[in-house]
Amino acid sequence: MKDSISVAIPLFNRAEWISKTLDHILAQTVSVDEIVICDDGSTDSLDESLRPYGDKVKVVRIPNSGPAAARKVAIEESVGSWIALCDSDDYWAPDHIENFAKALQKYPSTNLFFSNFVTSERPESTKFGMAPSGWMEEVSEQYIDSTETIVKCADNILKAFLKYQACFPSCIVFDRDLYRSVGGIHSKVSRWASEDFHLTARLFAVANSVMSTEATVTINKHDNNFSREYIKNIEGEILVFSDILHYDLVPLRFRGPIKDKVSDLELQLFRNYYWSGQYEKARDVGLRIKKDNFCSRDWLRFVFSCFRLL
Repeated sequence: MKDSISVAIPLFNRAEWISKTLDHILAQTVSVDEIVICDDGSTDSLDESLRPYGDKVKVVRIPNSGPAAARKVAIEESVGSWIALCDSDDYWAPDHIENFAKALQKYPSTNLFFSNFVTSERPESTKFGMAPSGWMEEVSEQYIDSTETIVKCADNILKAFLKYQACFPSCIVFDRDLYRSVGGIHSKVSRWASEDFHLTARLFAVANSVMSTEATVTINKHDNNFSREYIKNIEGEILVFSDILHYDLVPLRFRGPIKDKVSDLELQLFRNYYWSGQYEKARDVGLRIKKDNFCSRDWLRFVFSCFRLL
């Protein structure tokens, strides 16, 4: 490939993970040209973990600012014409970049590539394999042959991703000009939950996308409180999509589907606040929801939340 590839890695206190992540990147069958890590104010033994890699890795340090800010710095301190994202605790299969090279050879006009993936908690199931019925056909521009692994995506791919989000940062490679054309990463989203979709939604809205159905990335999941994280992620998604709507950051044809997505998320948030006993928050969100979207049980939940606060 004549075009250079930079890997951008945001990192905060991942000294115990980063070595394996880098080893997977350096073991690619098609080599990358540059690896840039943005250390987001780590306080662990990062220097010790990075010492064996010497000048194979460029490290930029910033005060702790959140993952999106660190990812932005890593991207914008790199020089490659293509940017491959990788989080500091995820792993690439040896042919991840090779698959990107094949995609670019098959579809030279593409400016965004992403791959299927598995998670560490469910390594036997790929993300695409768990998609709802009809999702793959909506994502693709052509009939998907079971033997075909490099697939051209449809222009309305963002609509499909609003229904089922199947692209994490570590799976994506995009052209630097595309990144610049959408305004890059907005630092203000850096500490929002689900902040990464603020960029990927804007990219997918305008990109000429190609995907690999082969799972070449492992997303590592860590222990946390599921219900708390689930609510936090819904709150973050609402912030992300509301900001995209408020500032007209995607073409007009996507505004309706995004508004519908926000309405669905607010209903999910209302129910989860109620189930977790956060009645004031449930009431406040319930006041924003069109009551036509309430089922009979939602009405009871809303009334109970209001009276509980009297």
